[in-house]
Amino acid sequence: MRDVIRTLLLAGFGAVDLTAEKVRSLMDDLVRRGELASDEANDLVKAWTEGVGRKRAAIDEQVKAAVEEAVTRQLQATQSTIAALQSRVESLEQIVARLTEPTVES
Repeated sequence: MRDVIRTLLLAGFGAVDLTAEKVRSLMDDLVRRGELASDEANDLVKAWTEGVGRKRAAIDEQVKAAVEEAVTRQLQATQSTIAALQSRVESLEQIVARLTEPTVES
């Protein structure tokens, strides 16, 4: 029974969003019913907490990478837009310069 409970808890780290209080409550209930020793319950709660921490850190890293990629793409788009606008302004400046040049009248 203990191995089954341990396996289910370890397998459910990413599948079930339980708070530490709920896990502790579940373990306390199993200890009260005599299905689990207190030290084993503590070990399981600790293992669950550590597993959740690792998963949370992994998710944080994935989110951070996705945000950095999105920001980089946006900056690249902005830089290319600025370069295109700068090119257009330079072209327009040349046109204006030609139009405003004094003409030699014969």
